[in-house]
Amino acid sequence: MSSYNVVKSLKSEGLLRSIKLVDVSNDLGVITGLGLLSVPAISKDGKIIGIDPLEPDFVKALLTGDKAIIKKYVPKSYSEALDRFSVSLIHSSYASILALIHNSIDPLLNTRFIDHAVRLELVSSLSKDELIEEIKLRSRDIFESLRDKMVRVAAKNYLREVVWILGIDIDELTLKKFIDRDLITQWLLAKASVGRALVPYNFNIIKDVATHVVNVLTNKLSKYLKDLIEEYRTLMREFIHRELE
Repeated sequence: MSSYNVVKSLKSEGLLRSIKLVDVSNDLGVITGLGLLSVPAISKDGKIIGIDPLEPDFVKALLTGDKAIIKKYVPKSYSEALDRFSVSLIHSSYASILALIHNSIDPLLNTRFIDHAVRLELVSSLSKDELIEEIKLRSRDIFESLRDKMVRVAAKNYLREVVWILGIDIDELTLKKFIDRDLITQWLLAKASVGRALVPYNFNIIKDVATHVVNVLTNKLSKYLKDLIEEYRTLMREFIHRELE
């Protein structure tokens, strides 16, 4: 819903015509060219300057040139930068799952995810090299502190895709058949790998993550299903409204 919320906010402020919306659902060139691992994202002059979570006020400030507001959403210290990195990590299902199946955030260290998450294009006081060193020093602590949240992210995204494929009329009894460790293990591997790249050597780690996802879904199924059905209906209402305009 992140992209939806940003677009709705800009539309309500009359700013939607100030941006160009880019569909990345079928354009691998855009994704690879920008090194983009998370959406929504906002770019200027061909460079990503922010990714999810994109605060509506931050996006509005970028469009109106309100430097005081922009400054509020840009880290001013390495501590704040680490916090923003962590927040963007748990807002990205891909980055979260990639970290989970490798039992580490190391696969993200040589990507532009750090630049995008921390908004380095807007930061003049921080060095990327020093920031990466800070993240490396704390990488285990960061991973452990976010692990449970990343598992919940994976769980809800798995359920979302099952519900979208099978339809929102699916009942909980049928849905429970898909809360299966082997199915989820395969989904996690397919979700995070690119061909044979990024496939972990230790499949037991993925199975362990899948077990945790099963536990979350077993306990949260009713709540997650209710949330996802409402999300689906909200998005479909907006789609139909736009089609009729």
